Amino acid sequence: APIPSWTSTAHVSTINGTTPTPSTTLDVRSGAAVTTTGAGAVTCTQHTYAHRDRRHVVATDINCTNTGVGAVEVVVLQADCPALSTLCNTTTHGLLWTRGAAPVPGVECKRIDILQAETEAVVKPVVGECHSVVPATGLKLTVPPAALATRLAGGGSAGVAHVRLISTRVTNLDQPPIQGDIVELAQLEWIGATASSTLFADHVYAMDDLNTAGIEVAGDLALSQLVNASWYTLLASFRDDSPYSSSSQGLAASADHGHVTAGTERWVLPTLTAFQPLVARAALQYRVDRSGAAAGNAAGAVPRDPTPRSGLRFPLQSASTGNEQAAAGATDYDQGEIARAFAQHWAATGDTTWLQDQGFPLLDGVASYFASRVSGTGPYHLNHSEAPDAPGPADDPTYANAVASLALRAAYDLATAAGQKSNGTYKVIADGLVIPLDEQTHRHPPCPGCHPTSVPAAGAVQLAHPLGMAMDPTVRDNDLNYYSAVTSPTAPPSTWLAIAEAHTRAGNATAAEAARARALEAGVGADLESAGAL
Repeated sequence: APIPSWTSTAHVSTINGTTPTPSTTLDVRSGAAVTTTGAGAVTCTQHTYAHRDRRHVVATDINCTNTGVGAVEVVVLQADCPALSTLCNTTTHGLLWTRGAAPVPGVECKRIDILQAETEAVVKPVVGECHSVVPATGLKLTVPPAALATRLAGGGSAGVAHVRLISTRVTNLDQPPIQGDIVELAQLEWIGATASSTLFADHVYAMDDLNTAGIEVAGDLALSQLVNASWYTLLASFRDDSPYSSSSQGLAASADHGHVTAGTERWVLPTLTAFQPLVARAALQYRVDRSGAAAGNAAGAVPRDPTPRSGLRFPLQSASTGNEQAAAGATDYDQGEIARAFAQHWAATGDTTWLQDQGFPLLDGVASYFASRVSGTGPYHLNHSEAPDAPGPADDPTYANAVASLALRAAYDLATAAGQKSNGTYKVIADGLVIPLDEQTHRHPPCPGCHPTSVPAAGAVQLAHPLGMAMDPTVRDNDLNYYSAVTSPTAPPSTWLAIAEAHTRAGNATAAEAARARALEAGVGADLESAGAL
């Protein structure tokens, strides 16, 4: 839903009647967009940030300094309902805006009702929002001259003026559930944030805690900036106190209609698990909380698979309920990706309680799905299935069978640690599931008999890494050389990064560098998947 955060639109409009040219950078360490504007003796620095500790707060701090001898007027503007009347106080874009009473001067509050929920059984989302009011003519700051500052403060080299603008959002979808009037709660959040004298410092402290774990790159400034910006992109999209996942391009993007896909488990959560396991766990909880819907998805028919199955089948695109949002329905390799993320989380944390309560029930459910999905009595097959690199539905697509085998084996291997009896059928199917290998070319094709001249995304090239499949080095190298040559130039950057990593592990430095260059050309860091892959 298009619900703007008015405070994030605030900006210095004029300095002493002059329209300055702003310069904005992202400070990934403090988690703030930093905008600098200046004219004459006045410089204004603006920090805009979604508060990491106060999860309902967005703030903009504007500090202006004056090294001149005369006072200077600075005008601050922000977008607001009067300027965007098509959004506010009306029924449009599926929203109903209702203006609320202001608890104190300088703030405006609204209740925003989303008029249609995903299903009739779901509570319709409601948002309470409050924000600092900026007059239509602008908020006027008088920045005192240096001489006046010196007289009043007994020293100092510049006059200073400061303003802080606050937006708050509270919803009935917050977890744990919020009790009380939604607008009043947003008002309380606004009052608390406005009264805090350490608001930005508290945010930076919380960001410092997040940045304790991370990646340092020496000797390559451009790569260091890219890695840190990508890492920030992940941290900005997930929280350890919010059991929700994200779309493949992040919170503000429209890819897949903003729905959650297994691309998050494939590319993003391995990185979060390595450095911020509690943040990753909250995103995994999104799947656990929708296991009931996944069981219903498995029992029902979808165009890709009209036969009812047992276990858990998560949707291709998931929203609030976990019901399928895409017409074609889920793919088999999506299930394998989700199970692999859960198995990785257990391997990284060793948290037996989590495995018993959350991890293993999901792993067992996905394995049960695959056990009902395969055909044959040994060897076993996944018929009419799909993979990222396969040309449409095919029997035994290599990547899909490989991740299905891993999911089945994970459920078998981790049963004992979860206090459950191992299901021997899972192991038998995992060992007997066909992994196509072309005996003439000695490589893994996308599917049996498939020899495409172009593939759109990474699939079988990832068998050696990250799937860890044991194979003859010659076959591994043949895979790498083949997929490096036939991967489409328009493949997503995550694909080229996967190829680069595979080449690196094989000791092919030149080929790895070429693949990384392709990834950079494709726009690494512009979406969550490539940020996680990097």
